[in-house]
Amino acid sequence: MARMDLNRYSLFSCLVFASSMDFLSDLELFFLADKLNVLLAGSYVNNIYGLGEDRFLLVTRGMKPIAVNIDLRLGIWTSSEVQVERVTSEQTTAMRKLITGRRIDGVTSPKGERIVMFDLFRGKLVLELFGKGNMLVLDDASVIQFALREEIYRDRSLIRGKTYSLPPSRGRPLLDITSMPPDFEANVPVAKYLGTSISAPRKFIDELLYRLSIDPVRPASSLTDEERRNIIAEAIEMTEEVRRSDTIYIYRDDLHRPSALSFIRLNHLGEGEMINGVLHGLETVFSGLSVGEEAREEGHRRAEIEAQRKALSIHLEKGRTLRELASAMMAGETSKVADIASKAGYMIDGGKLSIDNIVVNLENTSSAASRIYDLAKDVEAGSHKLEAAINRLESSMPVTKKAKVKVLRAKKWYESFRWFYTSDGLFIIGGRDASGNITLLKKRLEAGDLVFHADVPGSPFFILRGKPSEISKIEVATATISFSRAWREGLLAGDVYYVDAAQVSNTAPSGQFLAHGSAMIYGKKEFIKGLKLDLGVGAFDDDGTMKAYCSPITSADRYCDYYVEIVPGRLSQATVAKKVYHMLVENYHDSTPSIEDIQRCLPAGNSDILGLRRGRHTGGNGQVGERHTPVDLRNA
Repeated sequence: MARMDLNRYSLFSCLVFASSMDFLSDLELFFLADKLNVLLAGSYVNNIYGLGEDRFLLVTRGMKPIAVNIDLRLGIWTSSEVQVERVTSEQTTAMRKLITGRRIDGVTSPKGERIVMFDLFRGKLVLELFGKGNMLVLDDASVIQFALREEIYRDRSLIRGKTYSLPPSRGRPLLDITSMPPDFEANVPVAKYLGTSISAPRKFIDELLYRLSIDPVRPASSLTDEERRNIIAEAIEMTEEVRRSDTIYIYRDDLHRPSALSFIRLNHLGEGEMINGVLHGLETVFSGLSVGEEAREEGHRRAEIEAQRKALSIHLEKGRTLRELASAMMAGETSKVADIASKAGYMIDGGKLSIDNIVVNLENTSSAASRIYDLAKDVEAGSHKLEAAINRLESSMPVTKKAKVKVLRAKKWYESFRWFYTSDGLFIIGGRDASGNITLLKKRLEAGDLVFHADVPGSPFFILRGKPSEISKIEVATATISFSRAWREGLLAGDVYYVDAAQVSNTAPSGQFLAHGSAMIYGKKEFIKGLKLDLGVGAFDDDGTMKAYCSPITSADRYCDYYVEIVPGRLSQATVAKKVYHMLVENYHDSTPSIEDIQRCLPAGNSDILGLRRGRHTGGNGQVGERHTPVDLRNA
């Protein structure tokens, strides 16, 4: 098939489509949403961070943690890393309160729209990736609870309390094209005709016409019936290519900057670079673009601040010089006047002083000095304006919080429970909440296990397997009472009992009710009384990964290089997590678990910090006790 001239297509694109290139079209977002849905549906929003004015990072937790990068100018992509430079803002905090902990039920994109919607449990997170870009949180009735940019348009209002609606249609989506749109004027070029009647990006319209060898500037009315049928057939074929694609094609300009991105090969732009895997390709392209653009923007702003500071320095120096000149003139120090003027580059000639473009007559000394004082005041007034401008620029710079780049890792099966090792090396797990208790007793309990519980509301069940010593029993019992509501109530000691696995039932007798997260216990209970609520929080080396570790003191002392001792007290859980992190980071440095992970391992309720401790690490024979592998409690 004959091919049209590439230069003519490029020129026409520049003339007809003056707006900037959309890196992700509505069609590509529609199918990208399907891929994100497979990846994210069923997971939970763990947190959201600001990375810049229009950049955000949504971190999810599920089978494996996923970092969803959102750039309202570029698009959306996933990565395995959490960027460290986070921007603090009221808007990010507001979103965090609304969506953290919500389940992601699905990810969709409306046909013909550059919009991605995260369907959350009882609400939505909406990303509008066009124009200035916007991010909104809706309730289950589609009422706006938050809008990054509150805007009022002729046909819709993006204001808190208003019902969200999609923008007006820009034409039939490419997905729904089955016939040609009605004819326009005879002189309308076919490319413009398609671009204004079909919701399709210019790159796909250019490609469609290029494949069919149809001149883009040819009048639309001149198309034959066969050409019209061919356009529809080719549009359907291109849509299917996008649907099937798992490849990214990148096209660059003469400066090697990305100028176009596509899920399919754009023959009218040449070969392009190919990256296998849509999600991998988007991460490769967008991560570099986003970071580079942020750095350029910040660099421009810092350069502007620096230029303003230099101008301010010149103004201040000029003001001081003029005041010194006026003072010397009033004092009749003629030689000093000449010296100051010479150093400042001012010319004295024929009894007249030239200051930049202003001439001061020196015949009347008092009048000349007064005139120069007035000039100094004008310069100082300009200095105040420069200082105000610098303050405005500096205040517009994002406030960032720096930490190390963290690679997200998939959590192991036991990390959904409370877990630790006893001093004897026995691996212990316990319920984190009512659902965790049920899962623990139904799926992890085996014959011969010991089950620990306390007659305290919110008490977890802990499983002890193996041949435990008395110290192991005391450690598990201590964890049981410490992770119960006794800690929240500020109790300093409590009692715990344990029974054999055969004495535990997950069903209530006929006619009785079993509360969620509870179990029926039959037979004799063995009690351990007067247990002190006291825990150690440190970092545990799990096959090279340092994990937040919270356990009875004797266990933390055995398995942590350093740990912080805590008891029930007055400080909030979040405050304790921050303080513990800063105490540990002095010793663990870059391997210190995150504040979020530390907070997750703490008992519910307030605590007091008794101090930083150093672990002993060695038993009586100088060796660390052998640890049993966690797979002991995993039912394969």
